[in-house]
Amino acid sequence: MGPERKVELAASDPDEKSSQELESLLVTSKRLTEEMKALAVKAEKMAQEHAALAEHHAQIIAESKRRTEGIRLTRVPAASLVNRALEMAERRLSIEELSKRLNALDSTVRAWRDGVAVMPKSTFLLLVDVLTELDPSWRDWDESAVNPT
Repeated sequence: MGPERKVELAASDPDEKSSQELESLLVTSKRLTEEMKALAVKAEKMAQEHAALAEHHAQIIAESKRRTEGIRLTRVPAASLVNRALEMAERRLSIEELSKRLNALDSTVRAWRDGVAVMPKSTFLLLVDVLTELDPSWRDWDESAVNPT
């Protein structure tokens, strides 16, 4: 027997006892019915919220696709200064060591060098610090890279 039926059935008559049990079951049934209705309302509300979020995400994705349509991905020209600084650093360090010092992946450093990606300003300042530590000699300097004729 559940907690609702804690009251001992004190009736001596079997019919009266059955009547009390039925009344107790009716009370339990009503309580469970109310709880189920409350859960159904909560489930409906959650389904509506889910549908609204799904609609919002679909709109974001559609907007993103609309914006990128017609945009052709092209190579970003590497800034000659960044390209030259990376070349000088790579002469003295391995690509792995340079990547480690710049806190970037090897592939990202190569993308900066090749002009496929743009190096953030903060990383460029790190690169300047790396070059300053390396103390490149003048023989590393290729004047034809700066003054093409």
